[in-house]
Amino acid sequence: MSLDKAARLLDRAASRISGFLHAMGGITLVLLMLLTAADVGMRYFLNRPISGAYELSMFMMAIVVAFGIGYCATRDEHVKVRILIDALSPRVRAVIDSITWFLSMFFLALVAWQSALYSKTVFHDGVTSPDLLIPTFPFMGVVAVGSAVLCIVFLAQFLNALSRALTGESQ
Repeated sequence: MSLDKAARLLDRAASRISGFLHAMGGITLVLLMLLTAADVGMRYFLNRPISGAYELSMFMMAIVVAFGIGYCATRDEHVKVRILIDALSPRVRAVIDSITWFLSMFFLALVAWQSALYSKTVFHDGVTSPDLLIPTFPFMGVVAVGSAVLCIVFLAQFLNALSRALTGESQ
């Protein structure tokens, strides 16, 4: 199987997975918005804020961010600064892109691995949130899953850039 074909296959798989996670993150974002609006309304009009709203907001933000980063990467919407790189030849750009994607993939694999290990540790220790006593391990797992999906996206990008570096094709 060629590098380009493997990259397309991985990209399709990552796009499907990240699309589903993005939808879950979007639903979570709507729930977060409703919770925040209700909390502000209750605080302002009744002087009775929703107990634990801050904790729930933190957990929900972990879901929104972790489930959104892979989708953003599949659509190539992360911020990139390419002032100097765009002046180079396509092959040199592809080599630089290969190195960048490989390093990004490597560090994200470390983040996913350490997040999974930390989630396991937090699970065994029985760590909960201070007010609502919600177990925190699932949210560490969410970060691990989101990082793993982003790592798959970076792997596809790496293979694509490596293919371009070997063939000399432009993007």
